[in-house]
Amino acid sequence: MDFYTWLVNEKGLSTATASKYNLVIKNRISEWLPSYELPQNSIDFEAVKRIIESLNIYKERNSVGNNMYSSALRHYGNYLKEHDIQDRDIFSEDQKFTSEAEKLIKVRLVQNKFRKGLFDLNQFCVVTGFRILNF
Repeated sequence: MDFYTWLVNEKGLSTATASKYNLVIKNRISEWLPSYELPQNSIDFEAVKRIIESLNIYKERNSVGNNMYSSALRHYGNYLKEHDIQDRDIFSEDQKFTSEAEKLIKVRLVQNKFRKGLFDLNQFCVVTGFRILNF
């Protein structure tokens, strides 16, 4: 289910509001951040969200737009959290993995949790000082 449909069907928002939120997430942010790619998981999104919230244009538009932009970001974050594989009960910490593919999936899930933990501590790479978190 895509973001727009989720807003209408799961959250009960009007089609007009869902269209506005969808437009913010898919188009407006890319105007502010030229290298913006629509995050497909909640960890990547949280990193990009921090950058977006620090932009002056975001702060200005959000204020003028009665917090529409912050609402769109919040809803998209919730949408991703509901759809992240790591938030589903497909894999549990104590599950035994037998195939190499399952082991690789488990490693990637743990790496994502570790990455999020690092971003919670610092909003930049502590090794290189690089500040664009979605890389």
